[in-house]
Amino acid sequence: MDTLIITAAGRQVLPSFERLVMSADAILENTHDIAKLRKGFITIATLPSIAAHLLPAALCVFRSEHPHVQIVVSDVVASRVVQMVKSSEADLGITGDTAKDRELSSELLLIDRLCAFVPRGHTVANQGTVSLRELLAQPLILTGLDSSVRELIIRKVRGETVALTPAYQVNYLSTALGFVEAGLGIAILPESSLSGNANPEIRTVPIEPIVRRRVTLIHRRGTDYSHAAAAFVQCLKRKAGFETALLSSRKTDTKTTGRSGKNCFKLKDRTTPNSVRTCKGNHEQTVPRR
Repeated sequence: MDTLIITAAGRQVLPSFERLVMSADAILENTHDIAKLRKGFITIATLPSIAAHLLPAALCVFRSEHPHVQIVVSDVVASRVVQMVKSSEADLGITGDTAKDRELSSELLLIDRLCAFVPRGHTVANQGTVSLRELLAQPLILTGLDSSVRELIIRKVRGETVALTPAYQVNYLSTALGFVEAGLGIAILPESSLSGNANPEIRTVPIEPIVRRRVTLIHRRGTDYSHAAAAFVQCLKRKAGFETALLSSRKTDTKTTGRSGKNCFKLKDRTTPNSVRTCKGNHEQTVPRR
């Protein structure tokens, strides 16, 4: 058998070839890790109202399944969510209903509704519902002009004889709720703003007619989600209820009662098609469908 002898020139380049082979092996291993979600990185731009409730719930589930995927969250106003996705600062965005944009792909995530958040001792707190016209006569606490909630309110009160002039304008949900708790006025916010964090000093009163807010997922058109981002999106959809739990299906017999301050609504359960989930206070239970 012939013996392979490395020449002097070969010995000089051998370390370089060894490093190349090691690098190729490392790249292959890293690719396998990413594909199997043993590694990964996701950047999410989201509305503050989603960041306060739905997003943490989805992240808890996702991190339990994929603990090594790194996640960065930016809770920003709707216009900034769009900017971050367009500039690739974020892999995906969660925002309000966006106008058609050639640079973005969007899909509906959920529909929620706006409610009046009222100090416990206020007369409106004892009402079953309240109209926007009634609220316009109250000292209002509203989010900024660049927020999706403020834009929706402006559209809904257009044509009213009373001007929309907030007593206070704030940027964050926590600030708005703090002002309500202090008795400074009534805030108009998404119903989920207090979900899971019931405050005995604040009552939630539904607005009638219902003011619905569409929440959408967006990403850059022509690009695919990474393995990690795609897995998270599926987790988020499951947590939101996605197709079968849109809150637009609420009826008058499944309403929020301002007197009790507890939320009650019907949701279809994806995991048990023949049942519905009912939320009472801060607890959730599954009951058979009739």
